Parts: sequence; structure tokens; C-alpha cells
Amino acid sequence: MNRDFDLIKDEGLIKFVNVMLTILSWISICMPILALAVWAAGLIERSIDFNEIPIGGVCVALAGVSFVLFTFGVLKIKWNNFRFSFLNGFCIFLAFCGLTTY
Repeated sequence: MNRDFDLIKDEGLIKFVNVMLTILSWISICMPILALAVWAAGLIERSIDFNEIPIGGVCVALAGVSFVLFTFGVLKIKWNNFRFSFLNGFCIFLAFCGLTTY
């Protein structure tokens, strides 16, 4: 928006804001995946402490990875000209296989 209307003259401020937006975007993408990994690891660790089969943590990890793969596969489709690459199909296929296994 600033490039169109030339509202801010300081290029350093523009670069700082762009870097901060990039960092916040990556944090908002990575935090749910990190929380899911910690949750699954905690479930697995707890079941090992009680000498049980760690099926709960494995299921949480499997379902989470499946949803992440499905989201990645759908978001990588080029919607402006409907380009569907091999990577999109492979990610969606792996997601459905993971959900079926779950």
C-alpha cells in the first residue's frame, strides 16, 4: 500500500515493518505445528512413564501431520490459473493416507 500512495518516506521503517510482518507470519504458521509436536511428545512420554502403549501420542501426531499436509497441499495450488502440481497431489494423498491410518 505504501508503494502505491507513498505515505511513508523512510525506507528503513518500511524494511523494519516488512521484516516484522515476515517474522510474525512465520511464527503464526509454526506455532500450531510446534504446539502439536509438544502435545504429541507429552502424550508419548506420559504413556511411557506408565508403561502403556503410546497410541494416543502417535494418533495425535498422525492426525496433526495429516492436517498440515492437507493444508500445505491445498494452499500450494496456483488458484489464479488452477495449476495443480505433483507436490499438491502427493501432499493431499499423504494426508488422506494418514487420516485413514489414524
